[in-house]
Amino acid sequence: MKKKKLNYQFHDSAVAVEYILKMFVKANQKKVEAVIGEASAEEHVSEKEAETDMEKI
Repeated sequence: MKKKKLNYQFHDSAVAVEYILKMFVKANQKKVEAVIGEASAEEHVSEKEAETDMEKI
């Protein structure tokens, strides 16, 4: 059986971008949450390092 190629048409590019972004986030929600968590943890670590450096001064 021949596969049918999907064809999407958007008339408003802003709506298209928003829709595509929602689909990517929904599809990769766990990955996005993991990246946000890692970035938050790194920021927390760098804040602690800054506090430690300030205490040394």
